[in-house]
This record gives sequence, structure tokens and C-alpha cells, in this order.
Amino acid sequence: RYVVSGTVEFSPYDFVRLRLNGSEELLVNGTQSTQVFTEVVPFQFLTTVPYGGSYLVEVIDTPALYIICTVTSGSGTMPAGAVTNVVVTCENFG
Repeated sequence: RYVVSGTVEFSPYDFVRLRLNGSEELLVNGTQSTQVFTEVVPFQFLTTVPYGGSYLVEVIDTPALYIICTVTSGSGTMPAGAVTNVVVTCENFG
């Protein structure tokens, strides 16, 4: 069994709630730094996925409707090792 992890790229004051395989939810918060316009925050789910099992990372909540997030490498079949390359990118269209 292996973990699923990656990074979230967003504005410092934002947050995003992720879900793995329809069950575990994970809240990822920005640092609220005024020194940067975009930050990259790592995340890792606690739930593990068996070798050969399916994984799906979804964005289920953002702080506002005008923040749109896309997930890259967020689904697939679990290899013989951890998945560490999931990237969630959020843009503010407000």
C-alpha cells in the first residue's frame, strides 16, 4: 500500500479541500504571507492505496466560486511505489 501526495499552487490567503477516492478529505491552507503572489504547498493523504488499485484526487471546496482549480496527474492505477506528482493549480478569476 502506498501514499498519494503532491502540491497545491494557489494564492497565499486561499485554501482548498481535496478528496481521495471519494472518502478521505484533506484541507490545504495557504500561509497567509503577504510576501508572495503564488505559493506551493505540499500535501499527503493518510489513506494508502494498494498496488494496482485506482486513485482519484478531487477538489471539493475552495473559498469562492471564482477560484477554479485543476488537478494534474490526479488519477490512475497505483504503481509499485508512492504517487508524489499530483499537482493542484488554483486560479482566482474574481
